Amino acid sequence: MKVPLAPMKLFDFTPISYGLQHGILWQAAVLPSLPAEASALPLTGSPVIRPFTDTLNARIGNAGEAAIPYQLIYDQAKPDALPSTLTGYAWGTLVKVAIRRIRQSENQTAMMKNTYEIIGLDQAGKQLVYRLLQQLAVRETADDKVYLMYDTGSNSPVPTGFSSDAVDDSNTYILKTNLTTETADNNLLMARASNEPPLSGKYFAALLCPRAFLTLLWECSVIGGGYYLNYSGTGNAGLPDSIFAQDGNGQLWLVFLYGPQSAGSLPDRKLYSFNNCAVLGVNLDDGTGNVFVEAANNAEVTKNPTLKPGNLGFDMMLYNPEITPPGTAAQLTAQQLYSLMGYKLIKDTGNLFIETPEALPASPTEAGDPGETARDRMLRRKQRRAGIASNEVLPYWHLEQVLPVAKFAARHPLPLCPPLPDPGDDPYAGVLNGAKAPLAVWFTDVFGNVSQGYPQPSNDAAVPSLLLASGYTDPMIGLGKWPAVASNYLITVSPQPSVAVLKVESSFDAASFLPGMTRTLAMVQEQAAQQTERYQSIYYQCAQPDVRFALRTSLSQNPGSQPDMLPVDKTIYQRFAAAAYLTLQNIRRLLPVTANTAQTPTLESISADYGVSYAELAAVNGDRFISDLFGAAQVETPLYITSAFGDSARSLTRRLAEQGVTIQPVDLLLLDNNTILSLNPGTVLSITRTPVPGVTTPLSLEQAAAAALCSVTGYAAANADLTGWLKPGCTLSYQGLSLTVEITEPDGPTQSFNMIARRFITELNADSRTTGVMIAAANTTRDDIFQPDVTTYKADYVVQRNDTLLSNHSGCSKENLAALNTDTVNLFSAGAAVYYGAKNRTPQGTLNEFCHT
Repeated sequence: MKVPLAPMKLFDFTPISYGLQHGILWQAAVLPSLPAEASALPLTGSPVIRPFTDTLNARIGNAGEAAIPYQLIYDQAKPDALPSTLTGYAWGTLVKVAIRRIRQSENQTAMMKNTYEIIGLDQAGKQLVYRLLQQLAVRETADDKVYLMYDTGSNSPVPTGFSSDAVDDSNTYILKTNLTTETADNNLLMARASNEPPLSGKYFAALLCPRAFLTLLWECSVIGGGYYLNYSGTGNAGLPDSIFAQDGNGQLWLVFLYGPQSAGSLPDRKLYSFNNCAVLGVNLDDGTGNVFVEAANNAEVTKNPTLKPGNLGFDMMLYNPEITPPGTAAQLTAQQLYSLMGYKLIKDTGNLFIETPEALPASPTEAGDPGETARDRMLRRKQRRAGIASNEVLPYWHLEQVLPVAKFAARHPLPLCPPLPDPGDDPYAGVLNGAKAPLAVWFTDVFGNVSQGYPQPSNDAAVPSLLLASGYTDPMIGLGKWPAVASNYLITVSPQPSVAVLKVESSFDAASFLPGMTRTLAMVQEQAAQQTERYQSIYYQCAQPDVRFALRTSLSQNPGSQPDMLPVDKTIYQRFAAAAYLTLQNIRRLLPVTANTAQTPTLESISADYGVSYAELAAVNGDRFISDLFGAAQVETPLYITSAFGDSARSLTRRLAEQGVTIQPVDLLLLDNNTILSLNPGTVLSITRTPVPGVTTPLSLEQAAAAALCSVTGYAAANADLTGWLKPGCTLSYQGLSLTVEITEPDGPTQSFNMIARRFITELNADSRTTGVMIAAANTTRDDIFQPDVTTYKADYVVQRNDTLLSNHSGCSKENLAALNTDTVNLFSAGAAVYYGAKNRTPQGTLNEFCHT
């Protein structure tokens, strides 16, 4: 016997692997610098970016400063290939940058060629760049590099491929400007006109200066507004039109390679909190293998169960009698004949398990040396799955068997309640401290002859061959992983001094399992069936005597230690899990409902009686013939025109006229369907001049305009001639010049912005085109120049979210707004369906087919 009879391990330690997302091909005009390591895999000529999964991002994001080396592994699907450690790659940082095209001031129908307004990074990108800047503040190297790319596919949130130009790093830069268009344009022109522009400064940074470039990008994302990108691609080309949508919005992708991680032959393989992707010099086929990340030197392992809860196992290894070991011929013959292993549970003196009937014996499988490596065993399993037979006769026999011991527990303490999970299926039954299941093991041949150790039926005191310690290794399902459960908390002050009350409330979202527009009854019932199994496991776990619930909060924590474990009544969550299980069982039994049109003859009455929307009714009945729904009578169908970026009501009516439809812009806007159509947030509407009550709180022009829901420029224009608003004696600045506000006459009001503008021209030789609006725009952020309680005026309105012509905060009627805004561009969002009439059609095909023709 090579390895004696022994229980199987309940768990094993295995390296934690993080699978990577599919590779995104990067068609780079200039290849990135990657570590110059020897690699057995051929280079493709185009690098590949593999983003990290959320799990890996969360792991390294929470690691703090304790970064550890990781390695990239490629596991090919070939049966004779072992996982290999890759080389020639670098860890990187990949973020998405939102940008917008800018119209030329001299030709509003054309876009600027190389200049784009930067909208900024999303929340995840801001966090990554902030972490990256922290690292660069500690260690910045000459090998740090920023690359700008764009999506070669559909410009979707998930890119299908990247492309990058041969960018002029010194002439591709971010410029930080004032909020006024005049200032922004002048600064851009000055930067372009300089023969030898500096590469970075307080208000600008070239791509050649990664830290300064990323700093301005992060500032733009946090502050917003007034940041522009000058992009100089191959031959000073701008970005391709294909990356921009109809509304002028587009996106770039930025990848940063940190010098220590990407240069030289010994790169830093630690994963830092700013890393979120791998940049490979080879394109690995996702269809023939998997790429994953593992901590080097088994620095991260996890305890994984080797057996499912409720199961115990045993195994042993014998010499293979086909390969002659020490022994006689008779012994070899006996071993070959008695090659099967019989087993059964016998009577337990502690009455924890019942005796089981004799099961089918286990047969041996050939095995290698017990000391073989995990990679050798992995290769053998791959070959076996692939059906590749080996002519080699392995030197050992491996006999193993798994028993569902929980089924044979003498007691099942859970209550027998038919709607709830069956106590007999509890995988933790029979698990007690020190509990052991007595097992008898013997050898037998194919004819049923048995060896010594076979327990005779009359023997009540049979000696077990092995005692299997009852136990399990099973991850606890924490409350955060309970399906459709949301928890919130509330902290209140207790009447007792220095005591706070923490209230935690958990709720089950049953509505998420109900049918809707995008989910049929069959789909939600399949989902409910899957989650029912999950809640069955939760129910069994909650019922175990050694399982407890506790709450941890920083409100109860000693300095330098973890938060205290505050006990929670377990029965509350036991009942919660049982109720969720029963709810899901009922959802699985739901039946479809058919409305009786004799009692509810209209869509309006069906919607009201059954609590469903028109859209939900359409989704459920989309595959039914429309004639079955509405009969043979003609059906009135609405007609729409799609609004594009830059459209106004007048341009829409021009396009309709080309289709033979005549309608006036005002009449188009006042159609009932269009008065309730959402307006485009941020669009500036013209309104009648309206007074704005004064306030006592000091506000800047920018803050006052925001409070009045109007544009800064429009607010300044509406009050450019208003006297008595500016504080006497305050100083206004414009293009490096300054003037003090004076009163118009003794005991009279202070000067207006237009008066100050004329003084700048006459007294300080400012440009003759200087206006009061320009003076106001140059001082938008100052909150010390206005007098309190002065009534001002506004003449425009900035559209807010969910505004319509019928319902908004402008103070104007829909008729007034329609008359004043027939030429307002982007009144509706790009892609909005603008109604212009209806026509009758004969029902044909299904409802879906009818709507798409």
